[in-house]
Amino acid sequence: MKDSIKNYYIFTGIDGTLNTTSYCHKNFANKRICKESIDALNFLIEQLKIKGYTPRLVVTSSLRYNYELMCKFFENSGLVFDGEIETTKWVDGPRGKKILSFLREQETRFIQSKNPFDVALNKVFFTKPFCDYVVIDGVKEMASYIPKSRHIEPDCHTQALNTQMIEDYLIREGIIESESEM
Repeated sequence: MKDSIKNYYIFTGIDGTLNTTSYCHKNFANKRICKESIDALNFLIEQLKIKGYTPRLVVTSSLRYNYELMCKFFENSGLVFDGEIETTKWVDGPRGKKILSFLREQETRFIQSKNPFDVALNKVFFTKPFCDYVVIDGVKEMASYIPKSRHIEPDCHTQALNTQMIEDYLIREGIIESESEM
């Protein structure tokens, strides 16, 4: 059972994911995110829209606790996104656990909207996810929760998210073709 709206959830951290740690220290006061990372995120959103998906941006960063400041970071940095930026809720434990909790909550809402009395459908998630998603985060423990195929892993010290990482992911997922296949 797939989400009929064709949502594509994009989970991302900010510091150490869209920004390297050195960029964070230099630019926090300016409320900006690395341009290269924003360009990559914009590219991902654009490609998903071209393929008929509705991108849903979900921030997992601790900055999510100050929603207005977080939105200001994205706005000041040039994010092109016409939806509401969502956040994961506080769940005790690692970030991967928060993401799974968010996905389960979305799945439950989806199932209940289709058939509120079919409790057995709630077991579907672990065998086949109801929606498409990608996790962009350099947190090492993510592999315990998120399949490697759904994870883009920037390095918080040396390399924030970039367009090549997004292209590699989109090709791997069959969303775009590599130039050699064209």
